[in-house]
Amino acid sequence: MEPIVSPTNPKIKKWQKLYTRKGRDAQRAYLIEGVHLLEEALRTGARFEAVVLREGEELPAAWREELEERGVPCYVVPDAIFRRLAATQHPQGVVAVLRIEEPRKPLEKRLHEPRLTGLLVDAVQDPGNLGTILRTADAFGVDFVLLGKGTVDLYNDKVVRSSMGSLFRVPVYHGALETWIESMQRAGVCVVASQLGAKERLDRCLFPARTVFLVGNEAQGVSPQLCQRADVCLQIPMGGEAESLNVATAAAVLLYERFRQLYSVGGKV
Repeated sequence: MEPIVSPTNPKIKKWQKLYTRKGRDAQRAYLIEGVHLLEEALRTGARFEAVVLREGEELPAAWREELEERGVPCYVVPDAIFRRLAATQHPQGVVAVLRIEEPRKPLEKRLHEPRLTGLLVDAVQDPGNLGTILRTADAFGVDFVLLGKGTVDLYNDKVVRSSMGSLFRVPVYHGALETWIESMQRAGVCVVASQLGAKERLDRCLFPARTVFLVGNEAQGVSPQLCQRADVCLQIPMGGEAESLNVATAAAVLLYERFRQLYSVGGKV
């Protein structure tokens, strides 16, 4: 463990910039915080740039060995400096710098798989919602998530924390949804948009083997332009008094129904 004792150390100043999107884009890196996220990052093979421990904290021996085998430098810092790198009020005592990586398989190649479930995200701005969407996509075995223009930065610290490690497992792409919807339809993929007040209902739809779902902004929903491009616009039927569902909740309902249709009749998870 290499000690860092000065708050003006160039590494500390560099890592602090990772709490801004500009800093993340420039360094192609982001921060994770806490034991759970560190464990998930190790387990899924994420690329580490550095690990920083607060004085008095220890990593499990197996983690230290793995980090050493990977050649990941580890640093120990006083509490006052550690808090410059921690985003939570009561940090657990470990943060790590991870490299931003693109999914290994290009999105174009995924579109021709015999069975496909995707999620398109249109301008979702709340980081907690996006993190929860990623966690839900992970839980229901979604093949990819595509983030459109206006969506919160994938590596925002609140997105990372609320994804609970699913960020490391779900392939996430960025792109113009209008263009990708056309490409998907040309490849024979069905595009289903969630829209309040649509004529079709979720409980009356049977989805084909290759289907992607489109969910939208917290206040406006899916943009009318994208809804017009979708093959199907449907509503989630509700019997209560609430006007609508939170976008992360709506995504969970859509993906559960997709999962149910795929596996409830003679299927295997």
